[in-house]
Amino acid sequence: MSSFSSERTSDKISPMEIKSISRGAAEFQRYLLGHKEDDFRALPIRSLNVGTDQEMITYRIVKKNQIHRPPFYYLALLKPRVLLVALLPLFFLLKMFLHTHSPLPLSSTIGAALGVLFGVLAGSLKNDFTDYISGLDRLLPEELQRPIQKGWATPWKVLRISQVLLVLSLLCAIPVVLQFPNILFILALGGTMALWTQVRNQDDFKFSLRGEFAISFLFGPILSLGFWNALSGETYRAPVFAFGLMWGLFVHFLIHLQNFSNAMLASQFKLKNTMTRLGFDRSRWFLPSWFFLCLIVYMIFEIYFGSVFFAEVGAALFIPPLIYFSNLLRKLKSPLSSGYLRASQTGYTLLLLFEFYLFARSFF
Repeated sequence: MSSFSSERTSDKISPMEIKSISRGAAEFQRYLLGHKEDDFRALPIRSLNVGTDQEMITYRIVKKNQIHRPPFYYLALLKPRVLLVALLPLFFLLKMFLHTHSPLPLSSTIGAALGVLFGVLAGSLKNDFTDYISGLDRLLPEELQRPIQKGWATPWKVLRISQVLLVLSLLCAIPVVLQFPNILFILALGGTMALWTQVRNQDDFKFSLRGEFAISFLFGPILSLGFWNALSGETYRAPVFAFGLMWGLFVHFLIHLQNFSNAMLASQFKLKNTMTRLGFDRSRWFLPSWFFLCLIVYMIFEIYFGSVFFAEVGAALFIPPLIYFSNLLRKLKSPLSSGYLRASQTGYTLLLLFEFYLFARSFF
């Protein structure tokens, strides 16, 4: 990786509160993982030569009671945006099942839903841990800092929580497998894809082209077919697979949007994802074009498996804000433009509105 740095300082830092540690030092890993004395936290304020043998991290040593944490600070670790992406399709498929089947197999349904919930939380926390250790999150500006950088939770504790959640996710899968053994095929396919992608790309897999497609496929067709199997015992059903493909495209839009928001950091780390390969100028038209593709696929899904009426409603509701989003992107001159954050937030809002629309649509 490249040699570069990030620095966050305070006007009221005394020399006694600062400590710099190089990668070759014996205590480097202990400080990096957050294994400090119980009453203290080591907060990174500067990272030099990240990803190299010459890496050096400067910490500000503070008492835990000096760290301001909101009352429900652990909720910040949950990432509602990721949870919504994972749980919304489950609700849609559950409503689809109730329209055509009865009764509902409670044990496998609850087991599958909790398994997905715990699995997504485990992956999200592991992701935060990996990004912090690799240096990606330590280079974020102060306004984008996550709970680990803020000292709300230590890296090793976040890792342990993710491991516990992963075990819980696997335990929840047991009643599903016992009731519907054929689901093992889907679980094996998803697990193999996740493992292969992680091994091939190591820490930055989610920022690679392979990682992009793997995540969208896991959150799309694999998640949809797996949950439907837990509901009905069917390994394949055309509307469910079509819904999964459609939802996977929207998940891919979220990935593109996140990579666009962090394009400068990704370029510094020489990460090869769709946004960095396209470059800034082409990314500006690619993002709205991808969302338009998502809308087209949604309309096709509705025409073949749902209602032409809702296909028309979806187009009427989302084409105008999509045009607005596209205009915001076209006005940007560079990643340093003042409207860059506003354009990114508009993209997130656009996706959130579609998620709420899909939630309402599931009742009809």
